[in-house]
Amino acid sequence: KERFGDRLTLVSEKDSGIYNAIIKGLALVKGELVGIINSDDEYGARLISNIPCRCISVGTKEVDLKAENREIDALGVRFDVRAFGETYPVQLGISGMFSVYNALCAAGAAYALGIDLNTICAGLKSANGVKGRLERVPTDTDYSVIIDYAHTPDGLENVLNAVNSFKKGR
Repeated sequence: KERFGDRLTLVSEKDSGIYNAIIKGLALVKGELVGIINSDDEYGARLISNIPCRCISVGTKEVDLKAENREIDALGVRFDVRAFGETYPVQLGISGMFSVYNALCAAGAAYALGIDLNTICAGLKSANGVKGRLERVPTDTDYSVIIDYAHTPDGLENVLNAVNSFKKGR
């Protein structure tokens, strides 16, 4: 029997079996549970309206934790988290829109545990990327060298989208 508990799980449109299992599993959970849901994702939006627990929505639209004023380049991402009428600046040394979503989900989980958003957003600045995941290699040239271990079609698509969001030239 799978234990639903203290974890962040990525569920995408390719995981409809997992999506259905989550809905059924959450109905069995006793005690307090908080879902951190990316409502920009089609399945996330469906989850929010179907799960029987408290949700913290994240994304770029009208959500609890909203990423605004996003700037993405080869050095990382900068954005503001708009939450509960306040704005908190975030800076990450990890490039790509997926980093914005990951940071929002991590911030939502920390907030659900009672950590204040000033502390969360300040802490995100110290987050390091995973070696080999959109890892920038310093050069003394006018171009960037990036290493990524993408080995699935979805992973490769995410890397290409991330690089396309900040590339200059070809």
